[in-house]
Amino acid sequence: MRCDLFRCLGGVAVLVAAGGQASGASDGAAPAGPSLPPPERILETLRKDRPFLLVPGAAGVAQLRGKIGGDPLCAEWFAALRADVAEAASRPPVEYRIPDGKRLLSVSRELKSRLEALGLLYLVDGEARHAERAWVELDAAAKFKDWNPSHFLDTAEMAYGFAIGYDWFHGAWDDGQRQRLRAAIVELGLKPGLKVYDKGGGWAAGWNNWNQV
Repeated sequence: MRCDLFRCLGGVAVLVAAGGQASGASDGAAPAGPSLPPPERILETLRKDRPFLLVPGAAGVAQLRGKIGGDPLCAEWFAALRADVAEAASRPPVEYRIPDGKRLLSVSRELKSRLEALGLLYLVDGEARHAERAWVELDAAAKFKDWNPSHFLDTAEMAYGFAIGYDWFHGAWDDGQRQRLRAAIVELGLKPGLKVYDKGGGWAAGWNNWNQV
């Protein structure tokens, strides 16, 4: 799938999430840090309607659909994305491959790209076939022996793809599927990450893109 198409439509999603406006201090001062509630109350701050990630709930989905329906350029991007997804439907799901003996990263990014593209289509048109294909991809990656935590960028990007899949397709999954996705995220993503934080070094103490991802 062509990444530029998702970046364009993904940019629309981010603008929707931001209300179409840039934020920041107008006087040049650094913006204040976030005000966090006590840990036991963090979940209370979540929006009540999905999606949670990038696109803010049902209102955000409506804005995204309106943008694609009313903006010729966005409509062109969306049509091209739909064509790319249709072309990719004949490809096998992602497979565990570490071609250089070190990185699973290309597989993680392919999973992420496929879930982003399928998810955008699903949010806009709600067609079940997008969820069905997304599940094929997620089920395959959930069976991996690991997400290659020795090169943790691979693990982080895979976990992001699963988060998008869990959130954007949430209404398509039954309880068993949701549990399977949560278990994969926890066991293959979060727990290996917590081990790095517990040691207090590596990317967890860094300031580069590994820490961000």
